[in-house]
Amino acid sequence: AFGETVSLLATAPPGLLLEVPAGTLAGQHSELTESPISSAAPPGTFFDLASVLLVTTSSLRALEAAYPQGQFDLKRFRPNLHIDTGDQPGFIENSWIGRTLSIGSSAQLRIMMPCPRCVMTTLPHAGLPLDPGILRTIAQLNKINLGEYGDLPCFGVYAEVLKPGHIHCGDAIELES
Repeated sequence: AFGETVSLLATAPPGLLLEVPAGTLAGQHSELTESPISSAAPPGTFFDLASVLLVTTSSLRALEAAYPQGQFDLKRFRPNLHIDTGDQPGFIENSWIGRTLSIGSSAQLRIMMPCPRCVMTTLPHAGLPLDPGILRTIAQLNKINLGEYGDLPCFGVYAEVLKPGHIHCGDAIELES
């Protein structure tokens, strides 16, 4: 159907590259047309960048308040964890970079970096309509300088597993320095 050979894989082979139009990335990489996939994920896995993505209730509320007609359903963002941050200000997780998050009795995550967002968040799927305002709102509220990649719209943060453990809905979460 595609006119090409297609392979389905469960893990990312070393050196796998995503083809993107020039201008998709920013900063020094604005002219790149290929970007590595799963570069911060454990070997033998298949993720965009890292294996854990978390978003907070505070940031989701900030987006909803700025663009009330948008449908900021978590399905658009595909997080592994949705953390209740109470009445903290939106995008509080940006201040967690480099810190360790302990969840429940044993799991520990190191917060690596903000999660840059792309057009995928705006596309229709799982009963959600096409909505370019989703990405525009993220860009208006939380554009972050990601060094050599320049300023990118971000929502949520990537984390790596330092110590595996079982976690459950409602587990206590502690942010360590």
